[in-house]
Amino acid sequence: MFPKFDLHDVSAFPIVRFQASHIYKGCGDVWCAEMDLLVAGEDPFVLVYLPALQEEDHQDRKMRGIWLKTNKDMLAGKCVALIIVEPDSKNAPRSRR
Repeated sequence: MFPKFDLHDVSAFPIVRFQASHIYKGCGDVWCAEMDLLVAGEDPFVLVYLPALQEEDHQDRKMRGIWLKTNKDMLAGKCVALIIVEPDSKNAPRSRR
């Protein structure tokens, strides 16, 4: 179905887990390439963001933001749900407490 991804776990597709523990400086291109493959596929998916263990590099975060803005409509057509796991309830949105 998909080649081996470095940053996204697609082993339980259509559940796709962004493995924030695998981020590294300069991984923005890899994240974008993996997302390109996901949205180019025929099947919808659910994207789960797991907590990061380290701060993401500014340039990588900027690159992800540009990709998300540029591909917003295509992503909306394929990603049926986005789940963000927040390990600290103090940081969770008030409406979800």
